[in-house]
Amino acid sequence: MKKFYLLLTLSCFIATLALPQVVELQFREALPIGGSKVVLIRQNDLKFPGIIDLQVLGKGGKELAHADLNLQIEGARTKVESVFKWGNRINLLLAHYYPTQRSTAYELVQLTCDSLKKVLTKSFGKVRTPPITVYAFCGFSISPDSTKMMFYSWPIGPPQDSVNLLVQVFDQKMESLWNRKYVIGYTNSNFLVNGCLMRNDGSAFIFGENYSAKFTASTLVQEKNIERIILLMSGKTAKVDLIRLELGDYSLANLTYSMNRAGDMVASGFFRKSETSEYKGLFTIKITAAANQTIQRLNIIDKKLFASALNIAAEDRFLSRGQMDRTLFGYDLGKLHADEDGSYALVASRRDNTLVVDIRPDMVLQRIRVVPTPFSFATPRPGDFAQGYLSGFYFRQVDKYYFIFVDPNNGATDDRGKKLRTDTPARAFLVEMKEIGRLETRPFQSKFALRPNAVLAPQHCRQINDEYVFLMGTEQGKNGDLSLVYVIEQIAEVVK
Repeated sequence: MKKFYLLLTLSCFIATLALPQVVELQFREALPIGGSKVVLIRQNDLKFPGIIDLQVLGKGGKELAHADLNLQIEGARTKVESVFKWGNRINLLLAHYYPTQRSTAYELVQLTCDSLKKVLTKSFGKVRTPPITVYAFCGFSISPDSTKMMFYSWPIGPPQDSVNLLVQVFDQKMESLWNRKYVIGYTNSNFLVNGCLMRNDGSAFIFGENYSAKFTASTLVQEKNIERIILLMSGKTAKVDLIRLELGDYSLANLTYSMNRAGDMVASGFFRKSETSEYKGLFTIKITAAANQTIQRLNIIDKKLFASALNIAAEDRFLSRGQMDRTLFGYDLGKLHADEDGSYALVASRRDNTLVVDIRPDMVLQRIRVVPTPFSFATPRPGDFAQGYLSGFYFRQVDKYYFIFVDPNNGATDDRGKKLRTDTPARAFLVEMKEIGRLETRPFQSKFALRPNAVLAPQHCRQINDEYVFLMGTEQGKNGDLSLVYVIEQIAEVVK
């Protein structure tokens, strides 16, 4: 029987764990849960799992707890919508889809962090939905102070019927604080829910969009006909405050949202004239917690402002050796960071660079900074990746951003094969974006970088808080076995 070898690195202690597998399991994610503890999550199928396997691992990779959950339900296909830590419990949000009934039953399973003992299974009810492979008709949000969780579901009725949204709010014991069904003045056929947020007081935001023109299965969707809306529910009454985004003659290409600890909600996205045109600027909206005061702004980003940010970024000849597109177009929105002073920072990226857009408390755009995505011209060795833009991830401390890029080809050379610099580590390096937008490239100082055969996996790395990052990757052993390697490390040690 084939064994799966798991190599775990914490601090300077290294441990190897061999796990015999009766069922072939696929890695889903690793979830830091505090201190040196990490939950390793695997499934027998990443799309519709019948089994989910969880391990709590401590210092040195020691197994502290293990649990296998059977997700199989007769007549249903189960999807794991999310795995997250809330309070001192591991939470699994599950969606059980019944094809013959065209309905979905949502439930939350809670496990203890120390022993993975199941302590609660909470059903959110069954609603009629199309197949869950198309859309997810549910969502959740945890309040900034972590005392409450909201859950919404959208039961799909006949296309011509009005939208019904069920909103439920719970405390940390999953006892109901309020639940209410809201009837929205839009039809099911033209409506879409994108997500939600919740304040500390239990009031809820739902972000949606309505297609204002006639919509059928053959409709070619036009961006100009999409009406973006925000719904605010206090839970005290059936009243819904509907806030329409004021875009004038423009349309919104995308939208992301966030909330600070005080409960001020902010949303932001790029606007433009049409789907094929460049972005004209950044739309921002803020709804204050104090009096629900709404501030909406269209911040124009002119070519001179954008070009100046690109020019500063291009000064680093190592980072900018790939061709940078100089049009403000095609950016995917990342996280919208909400800071204590009321300001915000939006991170947006495309394959050739990453933008950091700083927004003042009054929702006026303050500045733009750019980090080019490094390009590898290296000739790939057998089994290595081809040349191209490198993958990476970022973390932040106050006004500084740190990007870690990974080059599996060790390709710190130009397009003619000439070595550009000698101080770049073999597989990963760090770029610091300073307050003024200047960039500094330096070796990756993490303990992870001390393992010569380890390759960082940016998609599984994350910032835990202001002090720690979780770094994860793979390492190939002498016999060809692939192992997982991770380290929880202080940011101060990584960026020193």
